Amino acid sequence: MTYQRNGELLLLCFLLGLALAMLQPQVRLAQTSAGITATATAEQMPSGIVKISSHDALDDLFAARAYDLAQIQSGQNMVPALFLTSLPQDLHEMSEPQARKNLFIRSVLPLALLVNQHIAEKRAEIERLAALQQQNIAWNERETAWIQDIAREYGLPQVDFEALRLRVDQIPPSLLIAQAAEESGWGTSRFVRAGNALFGQQVYNPELGIRPDDREAGRKHYVRSFDNLFQTILSYTRNLNSHRAYDEFRTARAEMRRQEGKLDSLRLAGTLIDYSERREAYVQTIQKIINANGLRHLDRAKLAVENATTWRARFI
Repeated sequence: MTYQRNGELLLLCFLLGLALAMLQPQVRLAQTSAGITATATAEQMPSGIVKISSHDALDDLFAARAYDLAQIQSGQNMVPALFLTSLPQDLHEMSEPQARKNLFIRSVLPLALLVNQHIAEKRAEIERLAALQQQNIAWNERETAWIQDIAREYGLPQVDFEALRLRVDQIPPSLLIAQAAEESGWGTSRFVRAGNALFGQQVYNPELGIRPDDREAGRKHYVRSFDNLFQTILSYTRNLNSHRAYDEFRTARAEMRRQEGKLDSLRLAGTLIDYSERREAYVQTIQKIINANGLRHLDRAKLAVENATTWRARFI
Protein backbone atom coordinates (compact mmCIF):
# COMPACT_ATOMS: atom_id res chain seq x y z
CA MET A 1 0.00 0.00 0.00
CA THR A 2 2.85 2.37 0.85
CA TYR A 3 4.58 1.63 -2.47
CA GLN A 4 1.33 2.30 -4.35
CA ARG A 5 0.81 5.66 -2.63
CA ASN A 6 4.43 6.65 -3.33
CA GLY A 7 4.05 5.70 -6.97
CA GLU A 8 0.87 7.71 -7.30
CA LEU A 9 2.57 10.71 -5.69
CA LEU A 10 5.54 10.51 -8.05
CA LEU A 11 3.22 10.27 -11.05
CA LEU A 12 1.24 13.28 -9.83
CA CYS A 13 4.46 15.34 -9.39
CA PHE A 14 5.62 14.34 -12.87
CA LEU A 15 2.34 15.36 -14.49
CA LEU A 16 2.31 18.66 -12.58
CA GLY A 17 5.87 19.45 -13.67
CA LEU A 18 5.03 18.61 -17.28
CA ALA A 19 2.00 20.90 -17.22
CA LEU A 20 4.03 23.78 -15.80
CA ALA A 21 6.75 23.30 -18.41
CA MET A 22 4.18 23.45 -21.21
CA LEU A 23 2.99 26.81 -19.91
CA GLN A 24 6.46 28.40 -20.16
CA PRO A 25 7.12 30.55 -23.28
CA GLN A 26 9.82 28.99 -25.43
CA VAL A 27 12.19 30.20 -28.10
CA ARG A 28 13.61 27.81 -30.66
CA LEU A 29 16.73 27.84 -32.78
CA ALA A 30 18.71 30.28 -30.65
CA GLN A 31 22.31 29.16 -30.97
CA THR A 32 25.00 30.22 -28.51
CA SER A 33 28.61 31.05 -29.32
CA ALA A 34 29.52 27.52 -28.26
CA GLY A 35 27.40 26.25 -31.15
CA ILE A 36 24.72 24.63 -29.00
CA THR A 37 21.13 24.99 -30.17
CA ALA A 38 19.01 26.05 -27.20
CA THR A 39 15.31 25.72 -26.52
CA ALA A 40 14.68 27.61 -23.30
CA THR A 41 12.34 29.78 -21.32
CA ALA A 42 12.69 33.56 -21.48
CA GLU A 43 14.55 33.57 -18.15
CA GLN A 44 17.01 30.97 -19.43
CA MET A 45 17.71 32.49 -22.83
CA PRO A 46 21.44 33.09 -23.38
CA SER A 47 22.97 36.54 -23.20
CA GLY A 48 26.06 37.49 -25.12
CA ILE A 49 27.05 36.20 -28.53
CA VAL A 50 24.15 34.52 -30.35
CA LYS A 51 23.76 32.84 -33.72
CA ILE A 52 20.30 32.76 -35.26
CA SER A 53 19.07 30.56 -38.09
CA SER A 54 16.10 32.60 -39.37
CA HIS A 55 14.21 35.85 -38.95
CA ASP A 56 11.37 33.94 -37.26
CA ALA A 57 13.77 32.54 -34.67
CA LEU A 58 15.25 35.98 -34.12
CA ASP A 59 11.83 37.53 -33.64
CA ASP A 60 10.98 34.78 -31.13
CA LEU A 61 14.21 35.42 -29.25
CA PHE A 62 13.56 39.16 -29.01
CA ALA A 63 10.00 38.51 -27.88
CA ALA A 64 11.17 36.12 -25.18
CA ARG A 65 13.55 38.76 -23.87
CA ALA A 66 10.83 41.45 -24.03
CA TYR A 67 13.04 43.40 -26.44
CA ASP A 68 10.55 45.98 -27.68
CA LEU A 69 11.84 48.86 -29.80
CA ALA A 70 9.14 51.32 -28.73
CA GLN A 71 10.02 50.82 -25.07
CA ILE A 72 13.72 51.34 -25.82
CA GLN A 73 12.94 54.54 -27.74
CA SER A 74 10.85 55.84 -24.84
CA GLY A 75 13.64 55.10 -22.36
CA GLN A 76 11.58 52.58 -20.38
CA ASN A 77 13.85 49.56 -20.90
CA MET A 78 17.53 48.82 -21.36
CA VAL A 79 18.82 47.01 -24.45
CA PRO A 80 19.36 43.29 -23.79
CA ALA A 81 22.83 41.85 -24.22
CA LEU A 82 22.12 39.91 -27.41
CA PHE A 83 25.00 40.25 -29.88
CA LEU A 84 24.39 38.59 -33.24
CA THR A 85 27.34 37.18 -35.13
CA SER A 86 25.42 37.63 -38.39
CA LEU A 87 21.99 38.69 -39.56
CA PRO A 88 19.55 35.93 -40.53
CA GLN A 89 20.16 34.81 -44.09
CA ASP A 90 16.44 35.00 -44.88
CA LEU A 91 15.91 38.59 -43.73
CA HIS A 92 15.26 39.61 -47.35
CA GLU A 93 12.31 37.19 -47.45
CA MET A 94 10.27 39.15 -44.90
CA SER A 95 7.23 40.48 -46.73
CA GLU A 96 6.46 43.35 -44.34
CA PRO A 97 9.04 46.19 -44.73
CA GLN A 98 8.30 47.78 -41.35
CA ALA A 99 8.72 44.47 -39.55
CA ARG A 100 12.03 43.94 -41.32
CA LYS A 101 13.23 47.42 -40.36
CA ASN A 102 12.23 46.86 -36.74
CA LEU A 103 14.12 43.57 -36.63
CA PHE A 104 17.17 45.12 -38.29
CA ILE A 105 17.32 48.01 -35.83
CA ARG A 106 17.00 45.71 -32.83
CA SER A 107 19.76 43.48 -34.26
CA VAL A 108 22.28 46.27 -34.83
CA LEU A 109 21.60 48.40 -31.73
CA PRO A 110 23.19 46.11 -29.08
CA LEU A 111 26.33 45.80 -31.20
CA ALA A 112 26.48 49.56 -31.75
CA LEU A 113 26.28 50.12 -28.00
CA LEU A 114 28.91 47.44 -27.36
CA VAL A 115 31.33 49.07 -29.80
CA ASN A 116 30.66 52.49 -28.28
CA GLN A 117 31.45 51.07 -24.83
CA HIS A 118 34.72 49.81 -26.25
CA ILE A 119 35.56 53.28 -27.58
CA ALA A 120 34.51 55.00 -24.33
CA GLU A 121 36.83 52.76 -22.32
CA LYS A 122 39.71 53.59 -24.64
CA ARG A 123 38.95 57.28 -24.33
CA ALA A 124 38.89 57.07 -20.55
CA GLU A 125 42.29 55.37 -20.50
CA ILE A 126 43.68 58.02 -22.86
CA GLU A 127 42.51 60.73 -20.47
CA ARG A 128 44.08 58.89 -17.53
CA LEU A 129 47.44 58.67 -19.27
CA ALA A 130 47.21 62.30 -20.35
CA ALA A 131 46.62 63.30 -16.72
CA LEU A 132 49.67 61.31 -15.63
CA GLN A 133 51.77 63.06 -18.22
CA GLN A 134 50.44 66.43 -17.07
CA GLN A 135 51.59 65.56 -13.55
CA ASN A 136 55.02 64.47 -14.83
CA ILE A 137 54.34 60.87 -13.77
CA ALA A 138 56.06 58.40 -16.07
CA TRP A 139 54.04 55.66 -17.74
CA ASN A 140 55.01 52.08 -17.12
CA GLU A 141 55.99 49.75 -19.94
CA ARG A 142 52.46 48.45 -20.48
CA GLU A 143 50.95 51.93 -20.58
CA THR A 144 53.58 53.17 -23.01
CA ALA A 145 53.02 50.26 -25.39
CA TRP A 146 49.24 50.65 -25.16
CA ILE A 147 49.11 54.37 -25.98
CA GLN A 148 51.53 53.89 -28.87
CA ASP A 149 49.34 51.10 -30.27
CA ILE A 150 46.26 53.33 -29.98
CA ALA A 151 47.99 56.16 -31.84
CA ARG A 152 48.88 53.78 -34.69
CA GLU A 153 45.37 52.29 -34.72
CA TYR A 154 43.88 55.74 -35.25
CA GLY A 155 46.32 56.76 -37.95
CA LEU A 156 48.67 58.97 -35.96
CA PRO A 157 52.47 58.82 -36.40
CA GLN A 158 53.02 59.56 -32.72
CA VAL A 159 51.11 60.06 -29.48
CA ASP A 160 49.20 63.34 -29.69
CA PHE A 161 46.52 63.72 -27.04
CA GLU A 162 44.61 66.50 -28.78
CA ALA A 163 44.44 64.46 -31.96
CA LEU A 164 43.44 61.35 -30.02
CA ARG A 165 40.60 63.22 -28.31
CA LEU A 166 39.26 64.12 -31.75
CA ARG A 167 39.52 60.58 -33.05
CA VAL A 168 38.76 58.23 -30.16
CA ASP A 169 35.10 59.05 -29.62
CA GLN A 170 31.72 57.43 -30.04
CA ILE A 171 29.39 57.41 -33.04
CA PRO A 172 25.72 58.13 -32.26
CA PRO A 173 23.80 54.84 -32.63
CA SER A 174 21.15 56.63 -34.71
CA LEU A 175 23.74 57.66 -37.31
CA LEU A 176 25.41 54.25 -37.29
CA ILE A 177 22.12 52.39 -37.75
CA ALA A 178 20.92 54.76 -40.48
CA GLN A 179 24.13 54.30 -42.49
CA ALA A 180 24.04 50.54 -41.97
CA ALA A 181 20.42 50.47 -43.18
CA GLU A 182 21.17 52.50 -46.29
CA GLU A 183 24.37 50.69 -47.21
CA SER A 184 22.97 47.19 -46.63
CA GLY A 185 19.38 47.61 -47.83
CA TRP A 186 18.18 47.10 -44.26
CA GLY A 187 20.24 43.96 -43.96
CA THR A 188 19.16 42.32 -47.22
CA SER A 189 22.16 42.87 -49.50
CA ARG A 190 24.34 40.10 -50.87
CA PHE A 191 27.34 41.63 -49.14
CA VAL A 192 25.70 41.29 -45.72
CA ARG A 193 24.66 37.70 -46.33
CA ALA A 194 28.05 36.68 -47.71
CA GLY A 195 30.38 38.79 -45.58
CA ASN A 196 28.63 40.70 -42.79
CA ALA A 197 29.32 43.90 -44.74
CA LEU A 198 26.93 46.48 -43.33
CA PHE A 199 28.64 49.66 -44.54
CA GLY A 200 29.97 49.01 -48.03
CA GLN A 201 33.58 49.71 -47.10
CA GLN A 202 35.91 49.25 -50.05
CA VAL A 203 39.20 47.37 -50.29
CA TYR A 204 41.45 46.43 -53.19
CA ASN A 205 42.67 43.06 -51.96
CA PRO A 206 40.39 40.35 -53.38
CA GLU A 207 41.17 38.12 -50.40
CA LEU A 208 39.54 40.66 -48.05
CA GLY A 209 36.34 41.38 -49.90
CA ILE A 210 33.51 40.51 -52.27
CA ARG A 211 33.45 41.60 -55.91
CA PRO A 212 30.43 43.78 -56.76
CA ASP A 213 28.38 42.32 -59.62
CA ASP A 214 27.85 45.78 -61.14
CA ARG A 215 31.44 47.01 -60.76
CA GLU A 216 32.22 49.46 -63.55
CA ALA A 217 34.89 48.64 -66.14
CA GLY A 218 38.32 49.72 -65.01
CA ARG A 219 37.47 49.73 -61.30
CA LYS A 220 39.19 47.18 -59.07
CA HIS A 221 37.55 47.60 -55.68
CA TYR A 222 35.87 44.95 -53.53
CA VAL A 223 33.41 45.28 -50.66
CA ARG A 224 35.20 44.46 -47.42
CA SER A 225 33.96 41.31 -45.71
CA PHE A 226 34.13 40.47 -42.00
CA ASP A 227 33.92 37.43 -39.76
CA ASN A 228 31.09 38.91 -37.72
CA LEU A 229 28.90 42.00 -37.30
CA PHE A 230 30.89 43.38 -34.38
CA GLN A 231 33.99 43.57 -36.55
CA THR A 232 32.21 45.39 -39.36
CA ILE A 233 30.82 47.99 -36.92
CA LEU A 234 34.20 48.41 -35.25
CA SER A 235 35.83 48.92 -38.66
CA TYR A 236 33.18 51.50 -39.59
CA THR A 237 33.85 53.51 -36.43
CA ARG A 238 37.59 53.42 -37.06
CA ASN A 239 36.96 54.65 -40.59
CA LEU A 240 34.97 57.69 -39.42
CA ASN A 241 37.42 58.27 -36.59
CA SER A 242 40.63 58.19 -38.60
CA HIS A 243 40.18 58.75 -42.35
CA ARG A 244 41.08 62.25 -43.55
CA ALA A 245 37.81 62.45 -45.50
CA TYR A 246 35.96 62.80 -42.18
CA ASP A 247 37.99 65.55 -40.54
CA GLU A 248 34.91 67.80 -40.59
CA PHE A 249 32.84 65.10 -38.90
CA ARG A 250 35.35 64.76 -36.05
CA THR A 251 35.71 68.51 -35.60
CA ALA A 252 31.94 68.98 -35.47
CA ARG A 253 31.60 66.15 -32.96
CA ALA A 254 34.26 67.64 -30.67
CA GLU A 255 32.58 71.05 -30.85
CA MET A 256 29.22 69.53 -29.91
CA ARG A 257 30.82 67.85 -26.90
CA ARG A 258 32.34 71.14 -25.75
CA GLN A 259 29.30 73.34 -26.29
CA GLU A 260 26.33 71.02 -25.76
CA GLY A 261 27.64 67.93 -23.99
CA LYS A 262 25.82 65.64 -26.43
CA LEU A 263 25.90 64.64 -30.08
CA ASP A 264 23.34 65.52 -32.77
CA SER A 265 23.29 62.79 -35.40
CA LEU A 266 21.37 64.88 -37.95
CA ARG A 267 24.00 67.62 -37.92
CA LEU A 268 26.81 65.10 -37.92
CA ALA A 269 25.27 63.38 -40.93
CA GLY A 270 25.56 66.70 -42.74
CA THR A 271 29.37 66.43 -42.57
CA LEU A 272 29.50 63.06 -44.37
CA ILE A 273 29.26 64.34 -47.93
CA ASP A 274 32.40 62.40 -48.87
CA TYR A 275 31.06 59.08 -47.60
CA SER A 276 29.21 58.42 -50.85
CA GLU A 277 29.47 59.45 -54.47
CA ARG A 278 25.89 60.66 -54.09
CA ARG A 279 27.21 63.36 -51.73
CA GLU A 280 24.38 65.75 -50.70
CA ALA A 281 21.71 63.29 -51.81
CA TYR A 282 23.30 60.63 -49.60
CA VAL A 283 23.33 62.96 -46.60
CA GLN A 284 19.65 63.75 -47.12
CA THR A 285 18.84 60.03 -47.31
CA ILE A 286 20.63 59.33 -44.02
CA GLN A 287 18.86 62.22 -42.30
CA LYS A 288 15.51 61.00 -43.65
CA ILE A 289 16.14 57.48 -42.31
CA ILE A 290 17.00 58.89 -38.89
CA ASN A 291 13.85 61.03 -38.76
CA ALA A 292 11.41 58.57 -40.31
CA ASN A 293 12.37 55.76 -37.92
CA GLY A 294 12.74 57.75 -34.72
CA LEU A 295 16.37 56.70 -34.44
CA ARG A 296 17.55 59.71 -32.44
CA HIS A 297 15.67 58.34 -29.43
CA LEU A 298 18.09 55.40 -29.49
CA ASP A 299 21.06 57.64 -28.73
CA ARG A 300 20.13 57.58 -25.05
CA ALA A 301 19.75 53.77 -24.96
CA LYS A 302 21.77 51.82 -22.42
CA LEU A 303 23.08 48.29 -22.73
CA ALA A 304 22.02 45.83 -20.03
CA VAL A 305 25.36 44.08 -19.64
CA GLU A 306 28.03 43.98 -16.97
CA ASN A 307 30.71 41.83 -18.60
CA ALA A 308 30.99 43.76 -21.87
CA THR A 309 34.76 43.22 -22.03
CA THR A 310 34.27 39.46 -22.12
CA TRP A 311 31.87 39.59 -25.05
CA ARG A 312 34.04 42.03 -27.01
CA ALA A 313 37.10 39.85 -26.51
CA ARG A 314 35.29 36.94 -28.16
CA PHE A 315 34.51 39.03 -31.23
CA ILE A 316 37.89 40.68 -31.78
